[in-house]
Amino acid sequence: MTIKIYMPNVNDGDAIIVHLKKSDEHQLIVLIDGGHGGDAKNITDILDPLLQSAGKTGPDLVICTHYDLDHIGGLKKIAAHYDENIGEVWIHKPNLLVETVNLASFLKGQQLLVENRDPEVDALKSAALATGAEKYMDVVLESYSDMTELVRYLEKINVKVKEPFPDLELSGWPEIKVLGPTLKFYNSKLDELKPKRILLTEMKNMATESANEQLKSLALEAKSTLTPCQILDNKDKSGVTAVNQVSAIIEITVGGKKYLFTGDANIDSFENIPDYKNALKNIYWLKVAHHGSNNNSNSELIGIMSPKFAYISGKKHFDPEVQGCLESKGAVVKVTSKNGNLEFP
Repeated sequence: MTIKIYMPNVNDGDAIIVHLKKSDEHQLIVLIDGGHGGDAKNITDILDPLLQSAGKTGPDLVICTHYDLDHIGGLKKIAAHYDENIGEVWIHKPNLLVETVNLASFLKGQQLLVENRDPEVDALKSAALATGAEKYMDVVLESYSDMTELVRYLEKINVKVKEPFPDLELSGWPEIKVLGPTLKFYNSKLDELKPKRILLTEMKNMATESANEQLKSLALEAKSTLTPCQILDNKDKSGVTAVNQVSAIIEITVGGKKYLFTGDANIDSFENIPDYKNALKNIYWLKVAHHGSNNNSNSELIGIMSPKFAYISGKKHFDPEVQGCLESKGAVVKVTSKNGNLEFP
């Protein structure tokens, strides 16, 4: 079996196309995440000729690792482009309706008037307005709205929608495995996945962005005395949202070599994979988590994985010490913001 990976440059987003081929009659085309809303055409421009060469009219599998805007944003347009020709979609779809309505009612202290077609979206919008958090609204409201609209559209056109947990299999393709999140780990994050918690976390993270930029400057000044792995390990790892933590972690094995697709998973996500040290040992090709952010990696995990190749789809979130630490462990690292559209091999 052969594998070809395409990673178009979608800035701080993910859009990865995987083409697996056992024979002319047995091929699989997988799309992992869809970048931002404006990235859909760039992605279908790569997908369309691939599908045509494989004799297909739509991707066999679409995986949304999690529903942040830079991962799910383009999937609605991509789903409409291929419509019922999509084989199946893997996405987590937490039922947040009750929580959003309760949140908005609590914050407004009055009867909620539903104006939009989706009551949960209207509730979250009302909550954001009531707290003066309009500038944070797109972080939570749009990503949640995209998730609900995508799932409803797929159900309307009768495309199979499944949630990616480790017992999930793709018929005829045992080479594809879901390593995480486990159902236990996912359920442990349900309280943090409530809109109130997400909104508060995002507000906190955005409020400390300038402080983080100062830390980056200090890290650059200190690089003459600290190794990249030391700088990476000294970083505070507390700013990762629950939505990122429950990213689907996908492994594809080809010719005995492991290819790992990580979404925005963080250290807790990896360490909650059963027997994670063996499961993550000796990765051949790695999609580095969360666009190369130092929030989501440490030298121990990089040492366990010891990837031969590490690809990063990052720009603003990219931290150079992540690349430096990977390279110190022997990885060949490429970054979309530096190298443009990436292909492997």
